Amino acid sequence: MASSSSVLFFLSLFTLISLSFLQQTQISSEKQTLLQIKNDWGNPAALASWSNSTFSSYCNWTGVGCSADGSVTSLILWGESITGSVPSSICQLKSLSHLDLYNNEITGSFPQFLSTCSNLQYLDLSQNYFVGVLPSNLDQVLPNITYLYLEGNNFTGEIPTSISKMTRLQSLWLDNNLFNGTMPSFISSLTNLQQLALAWNSFTPGPIPEEYGTLTKLTNLFIAGAHLEGEIPNSFANLTHNNLSGEITINNPFGAQSLVTIDLKKNQLTGPIPESFCTLQKLSLLFLSYNKLTGLLTSSNSLTGSIPKSLRQCPDLFHLEVDNNQLIGKLPSVLWQMQKLTQVIMNNNMLSGELPSRLQWNLTVLEIENNLFSGIVPTSAVIFTYLRLAGII
Repeated sequence: MASSSSVLFFLSLFTLISLSFLQQTQISSEKQTLLQIKNDWGNPAALASWSNSTFSSYCNWTGVGCSADGSVTSLILWGESITGSVPSSICQLKSLSHLDLYNNEITGSFPQFLSTCSNLQYLDLSQNYFVGVLPSNLDQVLPNITYLYLEGNNFTGEIPTSISKMTRLQSLWLDNNLFNGTMPSFISSLTNLQQLALAWNSFTPGPIPEEYGTLTKLTNLFIAGAHLEGEIPNSFANLTHNNLSGEITINNPFGAQSLVTIDLKKNQLTGPIPESFCTLQKLSLLFLSYNKLTGLLTSSNSLTGSIPKSLRQCPDLFHLEVDNNQLIGKLPSVLWQMQKLTQVIMNNNMLSGELPSRLQWNLTVLEIENNLFSGIVPTSAVIFTYLRLAGII
């Protein structure tokens, strides 16, 4: 019996020693890989802490994140003035899931060897100097990617259709590049997408794809400066600085009920503000400045009212901008009863009527100059942090 106990003891001891040896081997391997990455990048000054001579763990080195067992799971190297191309040695970090190289001076084409970073879920190469086309098989290069940020580079060509197969994507930022061709309607198959940025590219002039209405989880759609034409489909958010014209036509409920921001400023939009905006229960920011919106502002629930009474259905709205339009008539009283509304900007219209005697306590910014308002400034105006009332008769 004693002999059996001794055998079990030595087996347990051997197992512990073996595991300890394997862990030390892994730790040594991770450290050597990081030093190799640093060397491949030309030993940048920002990575001075990556050194054999330091006594601290490599998990405490600049930008390095580790799991409990010492595996490197993230590299976050923002604005470190790193130059050259992305070294393939990065993918020797087998547990790497998060790679963020935002705002450096990295050059070269899209690193296709990232296909060997088999656990990569988050990739940010934005604000660098990448050039060339994206791989046609991007879905195979980044099979597990959930967050992809490539904005602010010089990528060219058409956005590859293979992106439509990357169904885990929740954020896709491709803005501020040199992409051309038509705006990719196939992105509509990314049904988990919450953020989509295609702004400031060289797309062929055309409408916003109707298919984007299927992106029901979308909270932010940024397609400014993308040569858009025509009317606005039912699901959208940020559409500033395009060539949109015509009335805002929304015949059905928005597909993306989680939209929190609608930004349509600096376009050529006409007609009234549709009541359908307020099918969006989470809407908190509404920007309609610098358009040609017209129509009466009525207190009735009328579709001809450019600020409809149905705004009360937007309980989270806290910022409303409709300045520099052609709005006329009186403001609906419900506007001043919205408890979360903190900023109202309506300068340079032809609005009329009197302001209420008291305003909500948290309304801190009110800009209504160059209108036709009359009467007395509300006594609660003393609480404002920014107040522009010029033009009250």
